[in-house]
Amino acid sequence: MGPLLAGGSIAILSGDLDNDRLAAALHRHEVTVLFIATSRFDACAEAIPATLADLRVLLPVGPRPEMASFHAVLDRQTEVDIRHCYGASAALACALAHRVRRAHDTRQYG
Repeated sequence: MGPLLAGGSIAILSGDLDNDRLAAALHRHEVTVLFIATSRFDACAEAIPATLADLRVLLPVGPRPEMASFHAVLDRQTEVDIRHCYGASAALACALAHRVRRAHDTRQYG
């Protein structure tokens, strides 16, 4: 609802989208903010990290993503604001959000 109230639009992507189709849809609809399940984020970070790096805000939602996924996107020298979100019924509301920046060590996230 927030994007609509601020004059933006929402692109709801459905169906069986492989990573390449997802990347094409994000570009076609000029998506700047992506709310995505952590499992899908992990797969996309490996397959289409440049597409994720082009976003303004990236919101992986759910259980802990792989640290390598964050690195795959952030290593592209991007300005994307990644905020890992988690909370009860994370798809509806996030109780917690943590900004993720490039780490200088290899400790596990979590």
